[in-house]
Amino acid sequence: MSTLTLTPTTSVEAAEVTVAGAGFGKRRTVYLSIDGGAEQTFRSGRTGKFTRVIPAPRGAGRHAVSARDTLGTTAEATLTVTPIVAPPSPPPTPPAGRVDAALTTRSVAAPVAATTGRPSVEEGAPTSPLTPILVAAALAGLLVGSMALHVQALVLASSAAILLTAVVAPYTGLLIAALTATLRPPDGVPTPGLPILLAGAILLGWVYRLPIDRPRLRITLPLALLGAYELYSFAQQLPELAGGYSGDVGHLVGYQFLQMSGGFGLILAAALVLPDRDPRAVIGAVIASAVLAAVLGIISDVSVSLPPLLVGLVADNEFGVRAVGTFGNPNYFGFVEALATTAALAWCAVTRSPRLRAGLLLAAGVCVGALVFTLSRGGIITLLAGTSLLAFIRFRVAGVVAIATILLAFVLVYPVLSNYRLASAGDSPSAEALQQAAESDRERAATVLAGPQVWATSPLFGVGFGHYSFVSARFSGNLGATFSHNWYVNVLAEQGLVGAALWLPALLAVALALRRRPIAPRTVGFAVLLAFAVGSLFLEPPTSFQASALPILVITAALVAAWESGPRGDAPRAAEAAS
Repeated sequence: MSTLTLTPTTSVEAAEVTVAGAGFGKRRTVYLSIDGGAEQTFRSGRTGKFTRVIPAPRGAGRHAVSARDTLGTTAEATLTVTPIVAPPSPPPTPPAGRVDAALTTRSVAAPVAATTGRPSVEEGAPTSPLTPILVAAALAGLLVGSMALHVQALVLASSAAILLTAVVAPYTGLLIAALTATLRPPDGVPTPGLPILLAGAILLGWVYRLPIDRPRLRITLPLALLGAYELYSFAQQLPELAGGYSGDVGHLVGYQFLQMSGGFGLILAAALVLPDRDPRAVIGAVIASAVLAAVLGIISDVSVSLPPLLVGLVADNEFGVRAVGTFGNPNYFGFVEALATTAALAWCAVTRSPRLRAGLLLAAGVCVGALVFTLSRGGIITLLAGTSLLAFIRFRVAGVVAIATILLAFVLVYPVLSNYRLASAGDSPSAEALQQAAESDRERAATVLAGPQVWATSPLFGVGFGHYSFVSARFSGNLGATFSHNWYVNVLAEQGLVGAALWLPALLAVALALRRRPIAPRTVGFAVLLAFAVGSLFLEPPTSFQASALPILVITAALVAAWESGPRGDAPRAAEAAS
């Protein structure tokens, strides 16, 4: 028989209450909630018991605390909440005692602090300080403005200011990294470029601030597996490093390894900076970056002649009618806009703020518009994956209907987009255009199918990090497409079973870690993670820092940030005790 015990059974508002459960399934997921509201998710112990510490809800009266596990076992207890009563004002005291009296009566929350040893929920909840946001926006705006005006000296000066700021204030540096995540990196900054240097500067700032902030990095299973994969990749590229990354092979290996290492550095930076912080500023900044990239991509695609101020902000377009935006490749551009749309819609589904919901819907609409202009099939499928999961998580039965509607719309709209992609000046596709498209699809499929043959030449360790495009042509017969266009095939062929045994469990570990989070971060994190995983079937995002920065920031924020913050609280999280 399952039981639920509360200690105490009567509490003031916002004070802590210990919930002890027994008789539940052994090592099963348990969902704990008050009055059927936001759920706290965790696993029961080896004997089916658990202990959790939760804050008492607002509102005087009787509240139902309920718990259930995945086996259907349920239990409920009643918590009586009494309102906080401010203590009476003390009598007048001599001047010498006024300070002490003020300290004891400074706020209504003082009785709660005295009872629980902690400040009230409003006082203790982290918020997004305005100063770092303004500084980050000013420096990012200065960088973008100097790139638009083509003033190289100002570009270098603003880049140096950004790096220095990241060292002095790592959180501000992370906000700048989010604001510039999807934008075109500035020219003239030494290798490996400003975005990757910025991630390193944030880590350096964390080291310098160790005596002040004393932050701690918890080595979780996802972080350990990703770190092991990074170390394995480092070992594989040592021959090219020893040769100074010379030649075509060495240059490509060095470039891809720096890009991937920059992404891992950003994971560490976000994991160190974001704990106990409000995630809204960082996620909002990276979505705003994607919106700006979307606007630039749309303008550059529909303009007959590119405005002079945009020349330094958008990439050269070698793909005709397909928008490339700030990426130079429409497929990667569409991939990131699909992820940004997924993140915005997922956040929109869990927030309670009407204004924020309206802003997120607008951002999602702009990003979808840019995705349409890229004409990227992989990007569209990536968006379908993220939104389909989101619809199912949030609405279940209605979500299944929404998924079916989305798939039907895709089937109906795709031929139109395909014809537009192949047509010239709006006419029907010519026979030559259809033949070129068929040849491109054949080469791409041949390159992917060459992966197992490449892997068979070295099953355990693979042919070496970054070597796929130099080996695949022998098996595919392609003269054009030689890259895998599939990250999983790429890992298997280049890094063998060892690499696959590190990368795939790392994704699974991230998913399991998200599963234990409250409803808001779990929803946002799962939607973006699935979209990223599906998008990796058509591209190699980890070897592009610009393409992987957005999912890194959003998923890491979903894993470590304090989502209960804010005036209305998207998903209150109860304080936890060891079970």
